[in-house]
Amino acid sequence: MTSAAEAPTALRFLSLEITGRCQLTCPTLCYARSGPTRSHGGMTEDDWNRTIEEAADLGAEEIQLIGGEPTLHPAFARMVQRAVGAGLRVRVYSNLLRVRAEHWRLLAHPGARLATTYHSTVAAEHDAVTGRAGSHRATRANIAEAVRRGIRLKVAVLDGGDRGGVVTLVGC
Repeated sequence: MTSAAEAPTALRFLSLEITGRCQLTCPTLCYARSGPTRSHGGMTEDDWNRTIEEAADLGAEEIQLIGGEPTLHPAFARMVQRAVGAGLRVRVYSNLLRVRAEHWRLLAHPGARLATTYHSTVAAEHDAVTGRAGSHRATRANIAEAVRRGIRLKVAVLDGGDRGGVVTLVGC
């Protein structure tokens, strides 16, 4: 008989960093050093599909597609469709700088969720963190658009000031 301490832990969640490419540089923040000149990495679409299928076979309930900016991966839409088709919930962690019409349709699926980071309510502060002028305006507008469309959304609000990087998650 297997005791609770010896029982294998079930896989519930898997985060897949599908690309290093991003429109932003986030010079003081990005752990992955993503940016406009980074690649999508060495895994093929078939490799990612196999990983998604194996996650589902192992009992995962949800995967997260992250990067860089996951929507920049050429197979992004197909990966979301494959994961949802395998019965997985899919969380897309995006900078929300740009969202294509086809991506809004994918994100509206009941099995999809959206997450982003909002660096500051002050545009200049947000833009300084991302290394791109106008990123605050775009991210804020796309947060509002996701809410307007009824898309499930979580926003990490980072405080890089005196409070030592406190993270608050706001869910819709």
